[in-house]
Amino acid sequence: MGLFTPKISNWEKEHVANLLKQLKESAKLVNTTVKPDVYFGRLHFMFDTLLELQKYEKYKIFKGGLPSRDLQNLQNGLEKSVDDFIMRSYSKRLEKANSLKTEKAKLANMKKYADAMIEAFDNAPYFWEDNGMYPHYTGPLYTPKNWEKLTSLLYDYRGNIPTLHQ
Repeated sequence: MGLFTPKISNWEKEHVANLLKQLKESAKLVNTTVKPDVYFGRLHFMFDTLLELQKYEKYKIFKGGLPSRDLQNLQNGLEKSVDDFIMRSYSKRLEKANSLKTEKAKLANMKKYADAMIEAFDNAPYFWEDNGMYPHYTGPLYTPKNWEKLTSLLYDYRGNIPTLHQ
């Protein structure tokens, strides 16, 4: 690279600014949503976006954290993030189920939720597919401990929990 920092084009500056904006919006959704398709889709998008942003570190344009450091933090915090999502989603659904009048309706509601969550975790990598523009993250979107937490919460509603597919 030499002694000089390479120049970045105006288009690249705009591209980086847009990616940073989308990254911020995605982080907000990942930290608040109770919908698994939104959670896993945006989480996966965040990984892809950080991989793309790493390409621009050579321009020394980032204030604060570097995308490579943010990517490492996202990977290191994955288990906690997924656990937080599981608990947020489960609590919201349990609240909804408890508002129903009969035990049969409550159980049916939770069974439907359990089936949907198991299916969502099985399909987590497919809620966001790369758009051909970024490097595509192919690592895990949850850990075996996340799967254990999910299945232990849902056991009473499913009875027969499938094994981890990731």
